[in-house]
Amino acid sequence: MLTQPPSAQFDQDGVLAQLTALEQELDRLLDGLTEEQFHTPASNGGWSIAKCLEHLDLTGQGMIKEWDAALAVARPGAAAVKHPWWVRKFIAFLEPPYSRGKGKTPPAFEPAALRTRQEARARFQAMHDGTRERLERSRVVDANARVQSPFASWIKYPLGSAFELFTAHERRHLFQAENVKRDIGASRAAAR
Repeated sequence: MLTQPPSAQFDQDGVLAQLTALEQELDRLLDGLTEEQFHTPASNGGWSIAKCLEHLDLTGQGMIKEWDAALAVARPGAAAVKHPWWVRKFIAFLEPPYSRGKGKTPPAFEPAALRTRQEARARFQAMHDGTRERLERSRVVDANARVQSPFASWIKYPLGSAFELFTAHERRHLFQAENVKRDIGASRAAAR
């Protein structure tokens, strides 16, 4: 299980390392899965691994749009970003294990597509490549520029904080997908 202790300040290199670790975790998760297992829902009626990845793709595309808007208006010149206290709390809430409850997924981010493992992995990588590009662009601007949350119209946070929230959200859903994989393995073993 990947976890990241909440930091007080935005660190571009740290987020880049987190993206690589998330990609490696996803590859480990997908290794050995059949297409049927990839699409098997959790025994508690929750999302399948496929739906977890589709949700991450949808939210990633939503974040890229908001990052682009913030980058377009950000002042030139790098500046340190200290995460507001409530952002640090939100990051901690998102980090696995998430025994503190779950939130309601907005309809725009509800997974509906049925992609193959290969398609889902390729989309995840493309979304991460887009994230890396925005991270690099954030190095030369004031990453305190506000980002509109794609999840709630009343929430805005610093651009740097948005990248940290993004990776915590991905860890949360990869943890969820790992639990589905473990559940599938337990079900298969019990059926023998």
